[in-house]
Amino acid sequence: MHAHLVLHLVESRDRAIAEMLRVLGREGRVVIVSFRPEHFDHFHLAAYFPSLVEIDRARFPDPQQVVRELRQAGLGEVSERAVHRHVSLEPADVLARVRGRYISTLHLLGEEEYRTGLERLERDLAGRAGAVEADLVWSLTVGVRSRGGRSD
Repeated sequence: MHAHLVLHLVESRDRAIAEMLRVLGREGRVVIVSFRPEHFDHFHLAAYFPSLVEIDRARFPDPQQVVRELRQAGLGEVSERAVHRHVSLEPADVLARVRGRYISTLHLLGEEEYRTGLERLERDLAGRAGAVEADLVWSLTVGVRSRGGRSD
């Protein structure tokens, strides 16, 4: 079972985790990918959309809380680690993604903040030849249901 950038979107993590375990095989594995809190400290769009960091810090679950919730739900082996990734993004791709509001948080911004940030981003990236450099900090949480674990 794999949940990539999902837990910050569900109304009830307890119910979502319970459903994951319900459909998980007897020796199944749950893999949850999210962002760690430090990811937002250096997010490449934060300078353009000031509310973005605060909104995302409130939405994305604390990785250690996810570990506790998976253990409480009955998984025996649960671990979490940070995964760092540096990416080079083409300016045209960054603009196309932001214009399409590729992350859910861009839909939560006020329209004025979104438009103002987009206009600034368009000005800053106009004619830029070099890539936009960004660092991503993922949280990778894995829980394993062992042979003797719950089968619900």
